[in-house]
Amino acid sequence: MRPQIVIHDVNILITLFKAQLTSLPFAIEADFLTTKLIFNDLSNSQQALYNSYVEAGSLAFAQAESLAIVNPQFTANRALSIQDLSGLALAEERGGLLLTEIKSVKLAAQHVGLNTCGLLWVLDELVKLNKLTPRDAQEHIEQLLDVNCKLDQSECAAMAQHWLQTQPLHHL
Repeated sequence: MRPQIVIHDVNILITLFKAQLTSLPFAIEADFLTTKLIFNDLSNSQQALYNSYVEAGSLAFAQAESLAIVNPQFTANRALSIQDLSGLALAEERGGLLLTEIKSVKLAAQHVGLNTCGLLWVLDELVKLNKLTPRDAQEHIEQLLDVNCKLDQSECAAMAQHWLQTQPLHHL
């Protein structure tokens, strides 16, 4: 069984769209899930692009009934939107890995024992799988930063250094 990843947060989808990197996460062997609440928060042009991933079976929607009960610990946090809550509920129900760059969502997820990751994890996985060179991954970090993605600069530098020390600079 492949691991599940929940692309919960509309900001991840929008950031990838703005940076023209929408295909990146889908190169990882995983089941990508989201909710209609999250998807409906995208603009029409963003939805049109991501619909191609839905049609290809790379991105799927959770059934509405899976979101019927939301952990009370999540709803107590007023910093979380209904979209955030839907992603958290889906990750909790499916045991999925929550893909987010939003600090309040990460903290809420970690508080109840959910695993989270961000876009640096996606890039790192692709480097490990030899689907990206370290140099390409570094260029993608720059693209993400250019569209105001809130990546931690020190984490970016540490990851880039790690890639250069452990990976060849060319595709295998």
